[in-house]
Order: sequence, then structure tokens, then C-alpha cells
Amino acid sequence: MSGPRVAELLNHLAHRGDVLKSLEEGHSDSREIANKADKSRSSVDRDIRLLKDDGYVKEYVGDYQLTQFGRFALQVYQLAERLAYAEPIGQYLPPEAPFALLKDAEVREASGTLPQRPIDHVAELIREAQVVKIVAPVVYPSITTELVSRLQDGGITVEILMTEDVQNELWTTFPDEMKACMKSDSCTLQRTNNELPFGMVILEDKTLCLGVYDDSMRLLGTITTRSEDAVEWGISTYRKHRKESEEIFYRGGSHNSSKISTR
Repeated sequence: MSGPRVAELLNHLAHRGDVLKSLEEGHSDSREIANKADKSRSSVDRDIRLLKDDGYVKEYVGDYQLTQFGRFALQVYQLAERLAYAEPIGQYLPPEAPFALLKDAEVREASGTLPQRPIDHVAELIREAQVVKIVAPVVYPSITTELVSRLQDGGITVEILMTEDVQNELWTTFPDEMKACMKSDSCTLQRTNNELPFGMVILEDKTLCLGVYDDSMRLLGTITTRSEDAVEWGISTYRKHRKESEEIFYRGGSHNSSKISTR
């Protein structure tokens, strides 16, 4: 019995979700909605009639408004938009990632013409932050440079969790920057032996930026959200890996590690 009803709801959302969205934004006249949704007025009139018949829309003094049921349907439509937007990178999300990750999320895909776009976004986030936690499965020179610059200027506290390969690459490519980070009281570097099939930047414990990679560790894009449930998952995941990591410290021109307790 529920199958046809689900199909009917999905049909409404696929063909008339933009009308629901326009109504929620305050466009109550069919002419305004037609302009907003880039549809003909006759098409909008038909959409509104069908939505009204099924209880998504009501008429009030010549204008149209969403019912509470219509608002619920709009939330489903907006979530479907996010799913569609994230589809190019969705299959590579961590299996334990929560559904809340896509709530109010910004997805930045690394396209062929703009492969650096997600990385530029991460560097911009770091530029404005005061407290940053990072899970680094690969090295990005622009992010490394931004972090070192912020540490030198002061006003930021950084924790970075990395693989041994990342540690060695950083030490080889950015030896002076690594020394500066390890000597700074505002920077903590951790090395993990765990696989890190994703990247993560947590800012002020209020914003999560997840880096999504394919099986060859090619960056596909980032998902940024302030959803409390998603950020809580990010913090919990970071702490889990940090608990099993070792601190990297500077000693006489070399980089070493020792076990630390969880904080």
C-alpha cells in the first residue's frame, strides 16, 4: 500500500519541488512562482492545483501557502537535492559517516578544470579559524603553507593527525616548516599507523570539512557542514584515531615519536 504513495510523493517532489521551494521563500502568487521556477504560468497553476489536492498547499485570501505537510515534503526535497549534489563523490563516503553529513552541506567537487577548488576552500577555512584539528592522508603544499603562516602570525592552535607517509613527505619537502610546527606550543603533530581513506578539518569544533577520496587517494571533493550531529561524528572519529597515534616531536635534527595518552 505504501509503494504507490511513496511513488506519488517522489513524483510531486521531482516535478513540483521547485514550486514548494518558491512558496517557502515567500512567493505566493502564481506569476511570481513561474518567474522564480522558470516555468510557464499555466504549468505552475497546474502544479499548485495538484499540490493543493494532495494537501501540500492551501489557498488563503487569493495567495498560496505551504501546509505543515508541505513543509515536511520540502525538507525531503531539499535533502534529495543535497544527495543529488553529492552523488559524484557519495559512493566514497566513509561507511560510518552519518546521514547528517549532508544537512545544510556545501559540496565542492574537484573537477577536471578546477582540481584545486576543494583545497582552496580548505585553505580559506583555515585562514579564518583559531582552533583547527586536521586528519591528513596526503600532503597539500598550499594548506601546509597556510598553516605555517598562521602559526607564525599567532592566534591559532593546530592539531594534525597524519600517516607515516605524510610525515616523511612533509619532512622531505618542508623541513623548515616541520621544525617550526614541532617547536611551536600551538601545534601538535600525531602519527597514526591506521589507514586514513578520508581527510578531515574540524574548525572550532563547530564546522566539519570532510575530504572524500577514491580508491587511489585522488581527491574527489569536500563536504562542509555545521550540522551538530555531523561535527560530533567528526570529533569522535578524530579522537578515535588520535587515541591510537603517536606524537611527533623534534629532537636534534630528526623527527621521532613516542606514545601519548588520550586527551
